[in-house]
Amino acid sequence: MISTREYIDKLEEGLCIISMAYYGRIIRLLTTGMVITAGNGGSSATASHMANDLTKMVGIPSICLTDSVTLLTAYGNDDGYRNALAHYYRDLQLDGATLIVYSGSGNSHNIVSLVEYAMSEGNNVIAITGYPDNILDSMCDKANTMSICFGIDDMQVAEDLGLILSHVIIRKMVG
Repeated sequence: MISTREYIDKLEEGLCIISMAYYGRIIRLLTTGMVITAGNGGSSATASHMANDLTKMVGIPSICLTDSVTLLTAYGNDDGYRNALAHYYRDLQLDGATLIVYSGSGNSHNIVSLVEYAMSEGNNVIAITGYPDNILDSMCDKANTMSICFGIDDMQVAEDLGLILSHVIIRKMVG
């Protein structure tokens, strides 16, 4: 178990990797149309929170795929959990949408499948991950994608960093 000071040090370390240039690019991607968010577990809560803030505080129409338990479980039952989010996203038919995914590990199969689908449709993708050397980080290097990887091998710190980053983005967008 790490001390409170060590935990705060890890948060500071993770936040220091985000350059000011990232914010401008993130905001450009977020203002191209509807925003869809997703994540698993605690990252799902952050995704939901971001969708709420984008809609209510910024006025950008946003939904979180993991907010609808009934649809998510229906897709999981019919298509398998690995493809549930991608098939839900596909059926929404969102041309020009921006997808934001949150993943502490950056290796969750259902999130990777979702990102693969969104990229195949030419949609913008922002992947916010915690662990170093993850799949999502290596995928999101195209013109309409970006990855923010904190390089922190600690799930709770990674999830906190995703939420902090989301709040900073909202504050910058609101002014």
